[in-house]
Amino acid sequence: MQHYDAAHRIIAVSQPFSEEGHHQLDTRICRRPWLQLAPPAPRDGLQWIFIVGMPRSGTTLLERILDMHPAFHGAGELHDMAMVAQRYYATGNGEAVLQACDAFGRKGSNLTPRAAWCIDKMPHNFVHAGMILHLFPPARVIWCRRDPMDNCTSIYRQHFRGIHPYAHDLGTLGRYFRWHEEVMEGTGECGQPN
Repeated sequence: MQHYDAAHRIIAVSQPFSEEGHHQLDTRICRRPWLQLAPPAPRDGLQWIFIVGMPRSGTTLLERILDMHPAFHGAGELHDMAMVAQRYYATGNGEAVLQACDAFGRKGSNLTPRAAWCIDKMPHNFVHAGMILHLFPPARVIWCRRDPMDNCTSIYRQHFRGIHPYAHDLGTLGRYFRWHEEVMEGTGECGQPN
């Protein structure tokens, strides 16, 4: 374990976890600003499935299983929902969010003209699950869950591409895992139920 600890200390220098940034994100989620937006009219045809959860919780396996059926198309890990949320939090421009959601709906049809469901398996979309369900009423969100100790150990032992600053300290990782459960259960740190 000491080698993992040493490696994470090195990576944490360039990927520090910001408690302040995390608190700001949690505050935004708890305010649920997307509820001020009228959901767009449901689109006919292809619909979206969002597979969410912590990394190493089984999201890839589930996507691959579903993708084997002709009714499903696995699109991989898309960044669209994070970009929509970040833009909305930064500008408050609800019209731009609705336009982005409409473009995202069309994107699925462009990716797979024959399937009934297109899958976005970006695990961290759990952060945006409330927004997704509000803005895409026909969409489905599937939450992959794994034993917390197994999941956190697997994350700690994995060198991810991209930025996962919560993963470089076991205490922070454990708190982040619990926070992800609270977000998905609809409580968050603010304690407001769905």
